[in-house]
Amino acid sequence: MTFLKNSNRSISDGAFFDCSGLTSISIPDSVTSISGAAFYHCGGLTDVYYSGTKNQWEKIDIKGGNGPLLNATIHFMAPLQVKPIQPVVDATNHTIEFPVTVTEPERAEELNDVELYVARYDDNGRFLGLAPVTRSAIEGDTVTFSADIPSEGSVKFMLWDGNCVPLMKVIMDMLK
Repeated sequence: MTFLKNSNRSISDGAFFDCSGLTSISIPDSVTSISGAAFYHCGGLTDVYYSGTKNQWEKIDIKGGNGPLLNATIHFMAPLQVKPIQPVVDATNHTIEFPVTVTEPERAEELNDVELYVARYDDNGRFLGLAPVTRSAIEGDTVTFSADIPSEGSVKFMLWDGNCVPLMKVIMDMLK
């Protein structure tokens, strides 16, 4: 993979002209313009890893002759900003509904890649295991997870995006 420096603001004319071996590139969110034919004849380019959001990408001034860049899969690497909503604990049935909302509603489709995990501990604090939590619903800019919780011990919840980036601090001892 080819990486551009975070200080780059533009990619010049023909910068990667005829780089048929270029298959992936990492472009920093500092880039605001890509000149004509910067990626001309880069037929092997399949993946672009952009450190910003989709909205930021769409604001980049991309000139003509950059078909391979525009036809590649763009991976938006900016961490998704989320906030947990107050979980609903049903102590009688030992379940929890855990809703999470995005702070940037235009990125709501990324909720499909979000995973919640529950770590279980016994009464002595020993780790018992880690398990994914079932996604029960996605509505607009909110995803809700449903989990069974143990009647003894404690749990910690961890939310991760599709790039294995933690999205919030670990929430501990939700049931105490």
